[in-house]
Amino acid sequence: TFGAAGLPGDLAIDPVTGLIAGQPGTGSAGIYAVTATASDPQGATGQASFTLTVVTPTALAPGEEPTFTEYLYLPAIM
Repeated sequence: TFGAAGLPGDLAIDPVTGLIAGQPGTGSAGIYAVTATASDPQGATGQASFTLTVVTPTALAPGEEPTFTEYLYLPAIM
């Protein structure tokens, strides 16, 4: 199971795959301290912290929103 704390409100982590995805709006620009966590069925856990910077693009087509996708691989403890 995956989780994350500190993500901007318009990004989310999939609890099954760990994929962080979403479409940050222009109001989400900023620097975020994120901590991602993972646990397995045996109770082993891991976490990783990172800084996420969301920027406001300077030119988008009308109605277009920026898209963010990031993969974070946490070490497995078995």
